[in-house]
Amino acid sequence: MSTQKRSVVEQLDALIDAYLEDLQEVPESELLADPTQVETQRLAFEKLVEAATLEAGKRRLAYARRALAKKPWDARPLEPIDLAEARRYIAEAVNDARITLAARELAEMPDEDVTRIYRQLKELESTRTPRKG
Repeated sequence: MSTQKRSVVEQLDALIDAYLEDLQEVPESELLADPTQVETQRLAFEKLVEAATLEAGKRRLAYARRALAKKPWDARPLEPIDLAEARRYIAEAVNDARITLAARELAEMPDEDVTRIYRQLKELESTRTPRKG
């Protein structure tokens, strides 16, 4: 019999469900008789959740690194950018509710920052799925 591998979320849900079932089966007299036991259990549960959260983060990071390693990198040199066009494009992007840009004076922004932000916006635009209108 083969079992499918459960996702981290499913595993955490199962852990929480099992913990809550165990907690519901404990008689109130045991829980209320010794307050230190309640605090000990609460701390143990917090440690379990913290460890599960940390493990989930590690797994997401490992997955992202694997996905990034698989992504083909374009070794072509970057094409020059018309800075006036880039500044105009960024000024329009500031008004786009889907994009958050830090408040900065565009005219005072160094050319390197303009170029970097412009390229990032263009890359986001190319990866974004079309909106359903």
